[in-house]
This record gives sequence, C-alpha cells and structure tokens, in this order.
Amino acid sequence: MVEKLTYVDEVRCTVIGVKVIEGHGTTIDVVLVNGELHEGDQIIVCGLQGPIVTTIRELLTPHPMKELRVKGNYVHRKEIKAARGIKITALGLENAIAGTCLHVVGPDNDEDAIKESAMEGVKSVLSRIDQSGEGVYLQASTLGSLEALFELLKLPAGTIPVSGVGMGTVHKKDIMKAGVMLEMTKKEYAIILAFDVQVTTEARELADEMGVGIFSSDVIYHLFSQFKDYIENLP
Repeated sequence: MVEKLTYVDEVRCTVIGVKVIEGHGTTIDVVLVNGELHEGDQIIVCGLQGPIVTTIRELLTPHPMKELRVKGNYVHRKEIKAARGIKITALGLENAIAGTCLHVVGPDNDEDAIKESAMEGVKSVLSRIDQSGEGVYLQASTLGSLEALFELLKLPAGTIPVSGVGMGTVHKKDIMKAGVMLEMTKKEYAIILAFDVQVTTEARELADEMGVGIFSSDVIYHLFSQFKDYIENLP
C-alpha cells in the first residue's frame, strides 16, 4: 500500500470527462495521480477516430472551496503536481474518451509507441462493431460504460449487432448515423441506446422526424428493460 501511495515522477493521468465550457471550448477533466503537467506539454489522449495529439493550452483548477464540476471562473496554473483534479484546454479534444489515460510526450519518447498505447483501451470496443455495418448505435459517457452496453446486448436469443458507437451528449450527427439503418431497410436497428448521457432537443426532434428510436437512462438495468421490451415486441 505504501508503494502504491508513493509519489513518482512518471505521469499517471486519467480522463474523467469531456465538456464544452463557455470561453474555453471543449475541455477534458482529468485526475493527475502522479507526475507533473505543464502548459505547453504535448499530450496524447484516446479518441474514437484515433489518437489525439495536441498541446496543453491551459491548466485550470477550481477556486478554493469549489469543486471542479461547479461552473465559474478557474485558477490558471503554469504547472501542476499530483495528486490533483484538473481541467485542461487544448485543440482537438472533441472526440476524447472519458475513462482512458492521458500521456505526455517527452523529448526522448517514441510518439508512435505512445499513440499505440493510448489506443489500447478502446481497441477491444471498436473490434466489437459489426463489420457488416448493421446494428444499433451505442452512446455512453465513458469507455467502461460502452463496454457495459456491449455486454447488455448479449441477450439469450443471441447477440444484437452494433453498427457504431459514440461518446458524450447525443447530437443530430449521432441520429444521422443511426438513421442509416432506415436506408438499409433495417428499421429494427434504427435505435440509439444512450447510457448516462444527455440528448439535445434538436437530436430528439430529428429522431422523431426520421423515425429513429432513442432509449435513454442513467441506470443500465432500466435501459436494458426498455430495450428488451422493444426487442420482444418487434413484429
């Protein structure tokens, strides 16, 4: 236990959330367990479309007595030492995945090796997408939540195929992706299973217009129940 709690210089940092903050754009909330982060550090984080290579623009922490998730002004830091919760601003974070590791690229590091390491966690999830392009669409808040959804779809009657996955709030673009099943005459798969994420008003309106179903819940068993009823009542 002492060894696990001992501070070391090697950076260990986990992305716990991806949020759009007014005045800062898309940011990531991270927990820095070991090491230090600095403004200007080159970092690599896992993304659904591949590794995201970017540079830390700002390191932000909440004012004393405020939590990181509480809206308001932040304290700008030039560098931060573990252990600490931090909000990071940088370009290209829109597709970052919560529940994965953040890596710092040092002058002597192999960037390609770090990219490969950053994507390890998501490879198993992406490999489970049906190669035929048919299936339901999954949307979740974290990588672990996506994995839980895949397990949910292993119903007694057989595995329900998955055509694609997304992270964070359900937007119109996600509805369009799920709506491809309508063009493929697979209406029963024109479904989004949204676990622990918000759905925008515009997305719901487009889903109603297109005929795409949205099942949403922050409790996976409730989501499972909704979807199971849907499957059992298919003609």
